[in-house]
Amino acid sequence: MESEYITKSNDYATNAQQEYENSLSYLLTGLDESKALDQQAAQTRYQNLITQIEQQIPGIQQRFERNARAAYINKQQNLQQIDSDLVALGVNTQGFGVTQRLLNNVAYGQQYGDLVLDYNESMRDIDNQKINALGDLNEDLADLDAAYAKDKLETQKYIGEQGRDVYNTTYNNYYNDLQYQDRLKQQELENERAQQDRADKLAQQEWENKFKEKQYQDQLKQQKFENDLATKQYKLAYYTAHKKTGGGGGGSRGSTKTKKKNTKTGKTETVYKTTYCMNPGSFSNNDAYNAYLALIQAEVNNGGVTKSQINSVLNNSKYKFSKADKAAVKKQYGI
Repeated sequence: MESEYITKSNDYATNAQQEYENSLSYLLTGLDESKALDQQAAQTRYQNLITQIEQQIPGIQQRFERNARAAYINKQQNLQQIDSDLVALGVNTQGFGVTQRLLNNVAYGQQYGDLVLDYNESMRDIDNQKINALGDLNEDLADLDAAYAKDKLETQKYIGEQGRDVYNTTYNNYYNDLQYQDRLKQQELENERAQQDRADKLAQQEWENKFKEKQYQDQLKQQKFENDLATKQYKLAYYTAHKKTGGGGGGSRGSTKTKKKNTKTGKTETVYKTTYCMNPGSFSNNDAYNAYLALIQAEVNNGGVTKSQINSVLNNSKYKFSKADKAAVKKQYGI
């Protein structure tokens, strides 16, 4: 009989432990979702930083080309002055004249070489900034992995401890209940009291599960609030930057439109601008969202986009825009 008590109690307690541990699996799921969001945020920060770094390159190239042209023009002007002076002295074909021209070429070569060195140093600095940005990203991701591993280990330990407590409690209760039923079948009142005690414990456990579930839902709401806040801050930052680059008139909420003459066709076109950027959750798939981001970048680069440019992107089948996606983008631009 004792062996039968042990076998039945162990089976019952093991099932209770597994069910309870399964009920806490949402804790691990929450960690996975939080880690994914943090990794996405780190990648976004990295991409934004790389974009900012690469925006320095056109300025460096323009400065080099401008200074190189100036150095060449200065060389030619000096050569003209040398030739004029040598002719006036009557020594333009003699060794002195050749030496003066050579010195002028050497000076130009040195100046041009300094410009090349400065250009290469600036480009190396750009590369170093990118390397540093990548290093920061890897460090952030490593920190996230370490924090995730630590939290996961602690959560698994917590679930295991809770499961063992449930097992021990359930085993003891069930074992005692078996003994109680066999020994005191005639004592109906005591049996009902034991059952009530067990029911109370199960009710307490159910309350604890609901409490933990509520804590989890509260965490999700807090995470959503923080995500919404981050999105609003991003929109505000974009709006501020957009206003600095110039405004316009007309359009719907969140957009402006102006008239601009096309230098190629000579025709006047309506140029649309937006004051915010929608978040990924607003789109049905990643292809459509990436194409949308490219459209926003084109607007930033060119000071606006035309209706035909917007429609060209939306109607391109490879971007997989849904009807809802297209409607949201058109509404944003007021077309």
